[in-house]
Amino acid sequence: MNPDSTRQPFRLPLSVNGLLEVCCVLLCVATVATFLGRFWWMLELSVHFRAQYALALCALTESGVPFVEATLEVGGTPIRFLGVHTLPPSTAENARLRKRQLQELAARARGKSQPVVVCGDLNATPWSPWFADLLRDGGLRNSAQGRGLFGSWPALLPAPLRIPLDHCLVSPSIAVIDRRMGPRIGGDHLPVLVELSVPD
Repeated sequence: MNPDSTRQPFRLPLSVNGLLEVCCVLLCVATVATFLGRFWWMLELSVHFRAQYALALCALTESGVPFVEATLEVGGTPIRFLGVHTLPPSTAENARLRKRQLQELAARARGKSQPVVVCGDLNATPWSPWFADLLRDGGLRNSAQGRGLFGSWPALLPAPLRIPLDHCLVSPSIAVIDRRMGPRIGGDHLPVLVELSVPD
């Protein structure tokens, strides 16, 4: 039970990958937009998640990788959810684009009037300087702070050998009630399970 009765607890009911799959039909359009040289491309969808969540937004950035933005209502409080998967820094160009993605993400989080939750595979560890910049510039905090390391990749390795690439970042007004790793469910990353609480 949440000891603070002024807050509404909730568990994130979406997997980031599942939410991204809702928008997979848009990838062809996103690819066309890339070739046309568009920097920002957005398409609004009318998607209902468990009859509680209405608007999903798929945006294409310079990297050519879409992300998902949705408004969730928790106890009457609107929460802005950003589901992201940044590029792996496997080449110098990918590293540059990943840095740009994280900068764009920080700007979007900072520009919201509602509390923000950012979840996804950021392809960055908590000790990365770009991760630190995202927290600072986006006005966010790491839900894992003070709770230890949560290695999520690769899923087939034992916990001490996994790297924490999958994150849940929140606005300061959102409290973290619980955070843990889920079991293997078939992918190469372990799921991150987070229970949060928002002001009533």
